Amino acid sequence: MYGLVVSSLSKNVSFIWHQWNVVVYGGRIQDPTFMNKRAQEWQPPPDPSNKLHFNVAMFTNPSATGFGVIIRNDKGEVMAASSARSAPASGSEEAEVLACCHAVEFALGLGFRELVIVGDSATVMHNITDFGTFS
Repeated sequence: MYGLVVSSLSKNVSFIWHQWNVVVYGGRIQDPTFMNKRAQEWQPPPDPSNKLHFNVAMFTNPSATGFGVIIRNDKGEVMAASSARSAPASGSEEAEVLACCHAVEFALGLGFRELVIVGDSATVMHNITDFGTFS
């Protein structure tokens, strides 16, 4: 039961975060069913690993950077989630790197070792995977 509550809460928080970014950056607010469609596209990580998805938001007034991270198991159950606020980043790529660092530190601090890491920046994700295997 607790896992369902956390999962529902994480979907709502993710939807609100997305809507905020859409409004702030001049887009239209999406229909709430949009998140259900995105949730259906989610692919589980291979067992026994967990999927760590991080995201970043940049705020202008007051100037700050926000990080969000969610860790799900192969069944899609939320294992952990976190959000944090930080000093402003100089750009979106720096913000993505900082968000990734925050997410990995959060996961390692909780004892997660087998992770599939997912982020929005293709450049950052390529540089991370190109770096090599971590142990």
